[in-house]
Amino acid sequence: MTFAYAKPHPGSTMRTLRLSVFNRRFTLYGFSPQVVLVNEENASNAQLYSYRRNRAKLRFVRQF
Repeated sequence: MTFAYAKPHPGSTMRTLRLSVFNRRFTLYGFSPQVVLVNEENASNAQLYSYRRNRAKLRFVRQF
């Protein structure tokens, strides 16, 4: 799990929370499924730049 905090614009703050989970026991042609959940929030003085976003990704990765 990662957490990032940044200031992309003056007067704004951005917060990102990312959770990544994968299972090495289950493989399909040598690849394991990985689920990534991302929550982003950007608070800004200008309403144009303020947003909240949730994303989910399903990836197949090969761990070395």
